[in-house]
Amino acid sequence: MKITFLASQYARISGGNRALFEYANRLKKMGHSVRWFVLARPARWYRIDHWPRFFNKKVSVLSPDVIDWMDNKIPIELLSINDKSLIPNADILLATAWQTADFSASFSDDKGKKFYFVQHHESLWTREKSKAEKTYYMPFRKIVISTWLKKILQEQYKQEADVLVTPVNNKVFFKPNKNKNAGIRVCMLHHDYDWKGYSDAIEAVKKVRAENCKIELVVFGEKIKDPTPLYEEAGFTFEYHYRPTGEALREIYSSCGTFLCSSWYEGARDACNGGDDVRHGTCDYRHGWKLGLCNK
Repeated sequence: MKITFLASQYARISGGNRALFEYANRLKKMGHSVRWFVLARPARWYRIDHWPRFFNKKVSVLSPDVIDWMDNKIPIELLSINDKSLIPNADILLATAWQTADFSASFSDDKGKKFYFVQHHESLWTREKSKAEKTYYMPFRKIVISTWLKKILQEQYKQEADVLVTPVNNKVFFKPNKNKNAGIRVCMLHHDYDWKGYSDAIEAVKKVRAENCKIELVVFGEKIKDPTPLYEEAGFTFEYHYRPTGEALREIYSSCGTFLCSSWYEGARDACNGGDDVRHGTCDYRHGWKLGLCNK
């Protein structure tokens, strides 16, 4: 089959991007023709420097290895302007973010049967909340990554969706032999979105430290390269890793006994396979496991 992925961006290291690239590459490996298109930034008629984009509509193709944080075999195709004429005919069209759903909802069936892969309740944090909400009513077959999202679509938007819980690539994330100090090491993600819960996690760690419990905090993230401001905010220093990927991230997980997933909405699938005990807020990965605690 010919399958078109529509994405709003490609370079950010995130669980959502990793999952999409995993699916796209595995579909390609199965013999399907897979293309990955990235929407352009909005073009404005009153901006003279934007005029070439209106009159010279094109697609720029980047090498697959521009994705340097995982094994990717699919070229990245960048739209100069968001125009449906630049999107090829296909069997399947997969929208992946609310902007891509908004862009493609009116496409003819020639562009492919329309699916909307909902990886978050984006109206919670996007600046254009009403636009994001409208996409949940659009004529796509919806796929969600969690039972929480399925419930949101049912209760708030009266929409049905299939659940496809994001799996783990066990060739990248697996449980090696733990080191003897893993038990006291706790790792967590730094992010600047409030709902990622970084500040909540730091407060929890502070409380544990105040009880004179021995704990070694390990933090990783891509939002800040120099962790000095994080040290100042926390009031103590800790081990910090900037943009770890693949093997480096697996080694962080395996060096720790616990992964603290403080996100208000998300899970911690990779850490589970890395062998960490997981403290988090979603139970989709808890079923059949004995290593996780979650809040319902």
